[in-house]
Amino acid sequence: MTNKFDKMIDDLEGADLEAADEVEEGHRVVPSIDPERYTDLSHEGLEGPFRLASGKVVYYDPVEGRYYDRDSDMYLSHEEYDQHSKYSVEQAFEDLSKEFRRK
Repeated sequence: MTNKFDKMIDDLEGADLEAADEVEEGHRVVPSIDPERYTDLSHEGLEGPFRLASGKVVYYDPVEGRYYDRDSDMYLSHEEYDQHSKYSVEQAFEDLSKEFRRK
């Protein structure tokens, strides 16, 4: 017996996800930023917090010209920032699928 989620996964696995990446407009609903965990750091010269497409929460440091990851207490490299900001439909689907299959 398959459940509704497994059927949805099977249907999506056969879908044309390349066409979804070509959409130029739209929106994505992302979880809100936890204000207790990610507090205002403007007194330290940082802007934000901002949620990247992957879900990672970062602050922008205009002096450094880089994004600061409070969770790791490090700045993101440009490659890491690109990876988190260009989160594709395929990556989102894969992450969602893994999350639901664990439950």
